[in-house]
Amino acid sequence: MQRYLVLDDERNYPELIDILHAERVVIRDVALSRGSLFHRTMVRALRQITNSIRLFSLVFSGSEGALIICQSSHYAALIAGKIGRLFRRDVSIYLFNFFVNPATRRSLVRLIVRSLLRQRVGIYVNAPNEVVYYRSLNPSIDVHYYPFCLGKVEGVDPSSVPQVNTVFSGGHTNRDYESLFQAAGRMPDIKFLVACSAATVLPLRIPQNVSLVLDTPPAEFHRLMASARAVVVPLASDIGSSGQMVALAAMQFGKVVVYADYPSLSQYFEDGVTGIRYTPLDVDSLTQAISTAYGTGGPTSAMGSRARAAAEEKYSWDAYERELINHVNSFSRDVSSRGRSTPSENE
Repeated sequence: MQRYLVLDDERNYPELIDILHAERVVIRDVALSRGSLFHRTMVRALRQITNSIRLFSLVFSGSEGALIICQSSHYAALIAGKIGRLFRRDVSIYLFNFFVNPATRRSLVRLIVRSLLRQRVGIYVNAPNEVVYYRSLNPSIDVHYYPFCLGKVEGVDPSSVPQVNTVFSGGHTNRDYESLFQAAGRMPDIKFLVACSAATVLPLRIPQNVSLVLDTPPAEFHRLMASARAVVVPLASDIGSSGQMVALAAMQFGKVVVYADYPSLSQYFEDGVTGIRYTPLDVDSLTQAISTAYGTGGPTSAMGSRARAAAEEKYSWDAYERELINHVNSFSRDVSSRGRSTPSENE
C-alpha cells in the first residue's frame, strides 16, 4: 500500500516521512483576510476541490492501494477518497489535526462531514468530546484519542525572563474575554495582560487594569506569558480542541494555570494540584480562581513546579508522535487485513 503524508509545510513532522515510509505531499494553505464571507468561503471550497483532484491524481497513477495521511487539507483528502471510490480505487484516509470548531457544529457542515466520512477513515483526536462528535457522524470509523502535546517552547528561557506581578491571558479562538474582563474589574489592584489577535472580538468596556497587546509574534507572546505570575485560559464553549497550546506552554513555564472546566483543558490538570479550574462563563467562579492563583503563583510556586513536571512527563511531543505513529500503523494493518474497500462500505 502506497502512503502519502499531506503537510502544509515541508518543515513539519520531518521524522514522520521516514518512520511512516510515506511520500510527502506539500499543500500550502493561503490565509484569506479580504473579501466578503461568501467570497472567502467560495475560494476555500474551490481550493479544496483543486487539492482533492491533485491528491486523486496521485492515487489514480498508482497500481496498488493508497493511504492518504493528512495533517492538512483534510476535506480535500476526503473528497479525493470519494472520487477514488467512484473509479474503484482502493483508497483509505487518515486524519490528524482535524479539529472540531464552531463551524463543524452547524447542521449543514455536520451533514457534509457525515457524508465525507462514509468511507475508510481513521482519525487521531485530541479531546474527549471530539471522539463523541466524530462517532456521532459515523460510529464505524476508527477514532483514536490522545491529548494534544507540545514540543519544548523555543526562543524563551523562563529562568532569564524578569518576573512581573501580572495575570496573563492570550489566544484568539473560542475565548471568553467578556468574563475575564468582568473578573478583572472586580480586582482593580491586580494587573492583567491580554495578548490576542486584532481580529478578536473584545468587550466594549475594558477595565483600566487590563492591558492589550495585539498580533504578538510567538516568541514575544511566550516571553510575556513566562514573565507573568499566573495564566488564565478562558474558553467560551466546549467545541473541541482549543486553548491547549497556551495551557501547555504555561505548564512548561511552571505557571499556575486557571482553566475553564472543559474536557479540552481539564484533561491536562488535577484541580488544586497542577492547576485551578473554574466553572465556564461564571464570573464569580473565575474571580475566585484568579484570586487563588495570584496568591499562590510566582517563580517559586509549588503548583507551578508540579505543572511543569506533568508537562515534561506526560505531554511531550515525542509521546504525541509515538502514539500517532502507532495508530497510523494499526489503522494501516487493519485496512490491509480487511482487503479492498467497496463503494458501499460504511454507508
